[in-house]
Amino acid sequence: MSRVVCIGIPVYNGSAHLRQALDSLLAQSYADFHAVVLDDGSTDDSYTILERYSKQDPRITLFRNESRTGLIAAWNRVAELSGQLFSPDYFAWYSDHDWVEQNWLDNLHQALEDNPNTVLAHPRTTILSVDGNVIEGEGLALDTASMQPIDVLRAITLEFFGAGDAVYGLFRYEVLREIGFLPREILPDRLTVSEICMYGDVRHVLTARRYRRNLSPEGYSDVIIDRQLATLFASDNQRPQSPFLSHGTYFLRRFIASPEYGENLRGGIHRLIQALFYLQRQYNKYSAQWEQEFKEIQECNDLLAFNELLSIVIDRKWIPLTHDAESRLREFKYLCNALREGLAEAQQRLSVQTANREAAESRARELESACTDLRQGLAETQERLSAQTASREEAESRLREFKSLSNELRQGLAEAKERLSAQTAHREQAELRAVKLESQCSDLQRWVDLDASALANSQETNTQLSRQVESLTDRVEHPFRLLRQHLLGRLRRMRAS
Repeated sequence: MSRVVCIGIPVYNGSAHLRQALDSLLAQSYADFHAVVLDDGSTDDSYTILERYSKQDPRITLFRNESRTGLIAAWNRVAELSGQLFSPDYFAWYSDHDWVEQNWLDNLHQALEDNPNTVLAHPRTTILSVDGNVIEGEGLALDTASMQPIDVLRAITLEFFGAGDAVYGLFRYEVLREIGFLPREILPDRLTVSEICMYGDVRHVLTARRYRRNLSPEGYSDVIIDRQLATLFASDNQRPQSPFLSHGTYFLRRFIASPEYGENLRGGIHRLIQALFYLQRQYNKYSAQWEQEFKEIQECNDLLAFNELLSIVIDRKWIPLTHDAESRLREFKYLCNALREGLAEAQQRLSVQTANREAAESRARELESACTDLRQGLAETQERLSAQTASREEAESRLREFKSLSNELRQGLAEAKERLSAQTAHREQAELRAVKLESQCSDLQRWVDLDASALANSQETNTQLSRQVESLTDRVEHPFRLLRQHLLGRLRRMRAS
C-alpha cells in the first residue's frame, strides 16, 4: 500500500517567484502527492496565479485567508488541513520562492521508506540570490543517524545545526503532529527540528536538492528578530512579550508542563538535558537581551524563576520508585542540586555583572562626556589645522613662485655672465686691434708726412718745369708762327697768280 504524501504551501505576496516554485513541484518524478496551498491574505497576484494552477492540476487544493494571519499560523494551518483532508503518512512544507530538482520528493520519500527510525529526511540546499544566482555553498547538513545520543543532544542545542534548511525536509506526519508543528516563538524552525530529533533520526539525503532563494539578510541580530516578529505574527497580541526569554526556556517549560515526558526516567533525563543545554546556549548567545527582558517583566505566568523550575522538577511525582529508579532518582536530585547551586552562582555572578555594568555605564557616561570634550577640541584643532593648511598652501604657492622667479634670475644671470664673458673677449680683441690700428696710424702718419714733404718738393719741381715748358713753348711756337705766315703768304700769291 502506497504512502500518502502531502506538501503544505503557505503563500504570502509570493507572485514574483511563485510560478517557478509550483512548476518545479508539479514536475516531480514522484507524482503521487497532494498539495495543500493556503494564500495568507496576499495583496499581489498570488491568489490569481494559484487559482489558475489549481484548475489545471487536481493535486492542488487551494484555501484562502481573507486577512493575513502570519507565517507560523499559515504553516500550522496547511499542516492541520493536510491531516484533516488526507491523513498523510509523510508531510513537507514548501516555500513560495524556492524550487527543487525533479527527483527531490522521490529521494526524500525513499529515505523514509528505507529507514523506519528516521523521522525527518531533508535535502541538500543551495543558496541563491534574489535573481537566482548561486551566492553560497550548500547549507549546513544535519544528520543524526550515526550519532550517539549525547552528541545528538549537543548538536541540536549547543551548536548551529541548519534548522532553517532541515525544516523544509519530509517529516513523518504523526511525529510532527505530536510535537505541535511550529511553536509560536521566534526562530520556530530551530525548536521544531531540535524537538523532532528526540523522536528518531534525521537524515541528510545527498541525492535530493533544494534551491533556497535568500530574500533576507542572514544572522539573528536584533534587526533580524524584529523582522521575524513582523513576519511570523500578524499582530502584536500574537507575539511573545519577551521573545528571547520565551524562546530560550521553551523546552524547559514544555518539560515541566508535559507529564508524558516522565514515562521513563531515561527519557525524562534526556528531555531535561535538552532543555538545560538549549537554555544555556540561548543565554550565552543572548545574555544582554535576557537581562533587558528580565528588567521589563513585571508579571509573567509562563516564564518562572529558574530556582522554582528546578524545585518543580525535583518534586515531580511521576518518577517510578523502583529500587533501580531510587538510585537514579538520587543521582537526578544530586544533579538538580548541583544545577541549583550553579544557578545561584550564576545569579550571583549576574548581580556582580549588573553592578559592574552599572559602574561601566557610569564610566561610559564619563567617557562619553570626555569624548564630547575631545570631539569639540578635535573640531577646534581641525579648524586650526584647516587654517594652517590654507596658510601653508598659500606659503607653498608663494614659495613655488619665488623658486620659479629665482630660477629665472639664475638663468638671466647665467646669460648675462655669458654675454659679459663674450663682451670681455670682444673688448680684449678690440683693444688688441686698437693697439694695432694705433701703430698702423703712426706708420701712416709718418708716411703721410713723408708724402707731404715729397709733395711739396714735387710742387716746386712742377713749377720750375712749367716755367721751362712755357719758355720752351714760346721758343718753339715763334718759328712755327713765322713758318705759318710764310706759307700763308705764298698760298695767297699762288692764288693770285
